[in-house]
Amino acid sequence: MAHLTPHSGPVSDVAFSPTTSHLLSGGFDSQIHVFPLASPTSSGSAPYAPIWSLATEGLVQTVAWLHPHSDAGSESGNVFVWGTSGKQLVVGDLRMEKPAVVVTHDAMVNSM
Repeated sequence: MAHLTPHSGPVSDVAFSPTTSHLLSGGFDSQIHVFPLASPTSSGSAPYAPIWSLATEGLVQTVAWLHPHSDAGSESGNVFVWGTSGKQLVVGDLRMEKPAVVVTHDAMVNSM
């Protein structure tokens, strides 16, 4: 069991990467985090630390990984999306420090 300590409020959604090597989490603290899914320590007592984090505009309502296509190569497994109560659909990429794309909607984004 993992303890997602970076979140300061309820976690609203989680998603496993297509390779199950990462866990994406979003919360009502307006934070997105990506965690590696390897043992945190040999004793298993330390919490998992995120390898990618970002503050969002609005509460994170939903998160999802984009699944790679066979012709897209292994790098396509780095892309994920999230929706917020701030009326944004956002595309993130583990290889980038900032969102790759931000799309503004007329209403909050509750699902993908």
